[in-house]
Amino acid sequence: MKKILLVCNAGISTSILVSKMKRAAADEGIDVSIEVRSMAGAKEVIGDMDIVLLAPQIGYEQKKLKAISGKIPVEKIDITDFGLKNGENVLKAAMDVLKNQPQP
Repeated sequence: MKKILLVCNAGISTSILVSKMKRAAADEGIDVSIEVRSMAGAKEVIGDMDIVLLAPQIGYEQKKLKAISGKIPVEKIDITDFGLKNGENVLKAAMDVLKNQPQP
């Protein structure tokens, strides 16, 4: 199971995106766990994640989260996919990054 963390400000629109991502994962038979956290909350769980996705409105935090995450990828969510709540595209982008990660 891959663990995905979405980081945002308030979480309202991100929660809708997560629901659509989970639906897309179920449709594709992809075993994932997807959580939503604020920046403060992200710092508490980042070490347990396989990938961190940033909502566009906090993309400026990418460098800070990369410094905390170590080898865990920290990626910005495409602004169009975020705005359209395209869970399928966001999930695919995350899985593509994970496929290209070196295995321990």
